[in-house]
Amino acid sequence: MSKAEPRKADLDKKEQYAKDMPEIQATARSLEKLSREHLETHETFEGAATMFHIAIAIVAVSVVARRKEFWMISMAGGAVGLFFLTKAFIYAPPALDEEKEAPGQAEHGASGAHESKGEKPAGHGEKKSSEEPKEKSAKGES
Repeated sequence: MSKAEPRKADLDKKEQYAKDMPEIQATARSLEKLSREHLETHETFEGAATMFHIAIAIVAVSVVARRKEFWMISMAGGAVGLFFLTKAFIYAPPALDEEKEAPGQAEHGASGAHESKGEKPAGHGEKKSSEEPKEKSAKGES
């Protein structure tokens, strides 16, 4: 058996991928960095929420036990939660600009061509034709 020769279209596509690879890798690295920053911010928000929950639980105990010491501890826990919340807002990374297209999306038709023509995608806020007869028949039966 002889080896099949690759088609010219396949070879051209392979060359195009080789040319696009550095740009795609750079985009992937920047998105990975942004993802790590968002994860750190998420964890900081999560720490703030945890501290608020703990403070609420302790203040509930202080109400039941009528102990001012627990109330003071819950206020300190709330202050720590407020610190984490403020830190998360200050150091939060900017949101990803979704208006920019990722490299290669326009070539493959993944940019949503139906929306650029002013058409709505099927199923968004439109009544299905099968719904209309049911409504009419329900009115007729009453």
